[in-house]
Order: sequence, then structure tokens, then C-alpha cells
Amino acid sequence: LSDSDPFSTPSLSASTTLAGQNRNSLTLLGGNADVGPEKATTWSFGAEIKPDSVPGLFVGLNYFDIDYKDVIDTPGNGGAVFSDPNLAHLLIVNPTAQQLNDIVVSKIASGLYRTPVEFPLFVNGVPNVYAIADGRKVNTGRIRMKGLDFQASYQFPSGIGDWTLGLNGTRVFSYKFQAIRGGTVADRVNNVNFPLKFKARGQIGLRTGGFSINTFYNYANAYRVVNVVPNSQLNPAPVAPLAQNEPIKSHFTVDATVTYTFPSESWIMSDISLSVSAQNMFDRDQPLARVA
Repeated sequence: LSDSDPFSTPSLSASTTLAGQNRNSLTLLGGNADVGPEKATTWSFGAEIKPDSVPGLFVGLNYFDIDYKDVIDTPGNGGAVFSDPNLAHLLIVNPTAQQLNDIVVSKIASGLYRTPVEFPLFVNGVPNVYAIADGRKVNTGRIRMKGLDFQASYQFPSGIGDWTLGLNGTRVFSYKFQAIRGGTVADRVNNVNFPLKFKARGQIGLRTGGFSINTFYNYANAYRVVNVVPNSQLNPAPVAPLAQNEPIKSHFTVDATVTYTFPSESWIMSDISLSVSAQNMFDRDQPLARVA
């Protein structure tokens, strides 16, 4: 949820092209001494069942409720800062000479930033910068996620060896996301780049002699690419409005591992194991997701 070092070295990024147009822009990057700590309140409770009447059976459930506040993020380091009015406080359009001197030139003089080589900051004493974006780490909004983790396994012997059946996964009930303090709260579960509503992994395993054979079955449910960005920040607008709501298919893959462990009686290979594994053994392609 956050960078491990909010006080990392600041830097300055310069671009001569803003959304395909010839506009000079600067983005402040790196650490920010004003960043405060993230705070989180976590609740969880669960139950585990190992019934004596069914040896080898295990079932576990765990409910979680995680509430993050003052999340550290970089909302100003991306195209949305040029079009989303909620991020207007992170953007200066057509900065004055005083603003450019205070925010950039003075920092270059102190050695904090390098001088941009992409374009001069002033031309004939007039600012040659269309926009300054604050892409540094800042405390933003809030994330609250609720869901359920589950796990089940059953181990039993048979005439050919010992079997293991397993299933574990997560069901996310909600992922309430607030990009900035006081901003709109939206449930982002099952949207691209956010948690899926449901994912699971099953297992069928057999141990016989020195061999251990395990197959794993991975499932991720269908989701959507939803992105609606209002375009009211800049005039004329350098970023075209984006309205996208596309379904992405579910995905199912199979993994497998075969391991042979030499018996302890073996003179040279005693207790040595050799393994061969394959991921996505049927070579199933990931569903196409058009993400900018």
C-alpha cells in the first residue's frame, strides 16, 4: 500500500510532451518530509475444525476487516492529475515566475534537483513551463477491505498411497477506496488493479513410495476494467476524457510438481530429493485487459 521509504531522495522529472501535445511540464518526485505514518485498524476472527470423527479433515475460516487511513501514495505522478478535479491541489497550470522560482529554481540552487536539460525554465524572462505536478509521496485517503479467507484439506490413505485434497482461497466482500481525504468513496473490488472478488487454489496430491505427485488448480474470477476520468481541470484539455467499462474473462490454470525422494538407506543419494515442476502446464493465455 505504500513505499517503504517516504523520505527517499527527491528528484525532478521534465517532459516536453503532455498527452501527445507540445507542452513542457515538470513533475516533483521522491520523498516528502511532510509525509506522516499510515494508520490501520485490523479486525479478524476465525474458526478451525478438525473433527475426530473424520481423521485427516481440516476446515478453517477467517473473516477480516482492515481499515487503512492516511495511505501513502503518489496520486500526482500520473496522467490523472491533469484531468481529475479531485487532484487539482497537486497541479499548478501556467505557473508564475514566482511560483517557478519558489518550487523549482530555488531547489536547483540548493542542489536538491538537477537542472532540466529538456527545455529552459524561462525564455526571455517568461516561464517556459505549462504545468507543475506534485508527484511526491503524500498521505492520501482511506482503504477499507472486508473479506473471508478459507482453507480445507483432507488426507487419507488408500491402496496405492496417501492422498491429499486441498482448497484455499479468498472472497473479498468490499474494497472501499478513497483516493484523497474527503474525496468520493468507491467500492473498487473486482476492478483492474484492485482485489478480485474471488480467487482459489485447489490441490490433488498422491504420495506413494518415494514419489510425491501434486497438481494445483488456480482460479481467478472475471472482473472489469472500469475507468471514468472527468476532464475539467485544464482548458484547453490536454488529456481526452476516458470512459471505459470492459469485462475481462475468468482465468483457470493448472500447475504440477513431481518429486522423488531417495530412501535413507541409499548410500550416495540418501534423503536427497529431485523435483520437476510446471506452471500453467496447458499454456493458457491471460485474458486481454486494455489498461492504460
